[in-house]
Amino acid sequence: MAAPPETLDVRTMKDWTIVVAEDAIPSERYAAEEFRTFLCQATGHELPIAAAATVGGNVFIGPSPALRASDLAHLMDAAYVEEELRVVVATNIIAIMGGRPRGVLYGVYQFLEDALGVRFLAKNFTHVPRYQADDPLPRRGVLTPMDYAYRPLVSCRFVAFPDLQDTTAQFQARLRVNGRYREDPSVEPEWSKRVGGFNRNGLVLHNINSWLRASPQEHPEYYAADKDGKRPVSHQPCFSNPDVVDRITANVLKDLRDFAPGAMIPMAQEDASLCECERCQALVREHGLDPFGGGGENWGAPLFLAINHVAREVAKAQLENGSELYCERIGMRHFSIQSRYRKGAMDFRIPYGHGS
Repeated sequence: MAAPPETLDVRTMKDWTIVVAEDAIPSERYAAEEFRTFLCQATGHELPIAAAATVGGNVFIGPSPALRASDLAHLMDAAYVEEELRVVVATNIIAIMGGRPRGVLYGVYQFLEDALGVRFLAKNFTHVPRYQADDPLPRRGVLTPMDYAYRPLVSCRFVAFPDLQDTTAQFQARLRVNGRYREDPSVEPEWSKRVGGFNRNGLVLHNINSWLRASPQEHPEYYAADKDGKRPVSHQPCFSNPDVVDRITANVLKDLRDFAPGAMIPMAQEDASLCECERCQALVREHGLDPFGGGGENWGAPLFLAINHVAREVAKAQLENGSELYCERIGMRHFSIQSRYRKGAMDFRIPYGHGS
């Protein structure tokens, strides 16, 4: 049974062309390759990849002069935020657009899952339905026109499974899991380009040393002391050291270009013992607030004070209409910090409370 004229049957795409710009970024060229690979597995049609459109059907992957000359040229006029995707399907044209560097690649995976039923089940196993001319269920693979857009609600998505943290990050990208540790060197450079890199903000968990960027061996004075003043007793920074606060602040300001307005700047303590120097203890006594009556929650005060300083400096650098800061005098022993900024306001938040 042939598809009605207003629909697209993927079994009829034998003479289509995948169109990608000659100067496409690596992740968009890789997106075109992924589209071709899985469409071929599903239908048997191995489409050519070219920079020019053809008189037959075309699959436009990312922005290109050819897309600009097509009936869907307006898709190139939209402003796409990082990882935002848009998938448009018509009877003789498919266009997948998105924010750089990963939006187009993620849009291809969205199409493969929603339109073809592809399922990325494991690193070495992908389920790909087959669509053939003698299909007993001919409505399978028949697509109605659509215009689908999606912007991820969670900016950093991370799962610490080995298959998602390997040297290629291929399976990770297919699942749209974009998180890696900020200083993670394990991904092969060429694969990093193919998958569009990773969430540049890094992870929220135990990341403060990625902002300090100094070793305990070179700067023992930057790190935690025991009650006798011996340093370093752990890789936890000494948050009462003005040089530590200044260095963290300078590195955050230097990297602000990596964070769009409204993005989260994650900062959290290391998984290590806190500093017991007299300077830190004085801040604990002065600024600590323990709503549960004892138990050590006051100890977060030096870190909160340090990150409030960072938040104020970010506000000065980015905002035109002042700032709002929260939780300046709350201390907890176990916590995670999120510093969020946008034009007009700075939010400094602690997303969860009393630690065990």
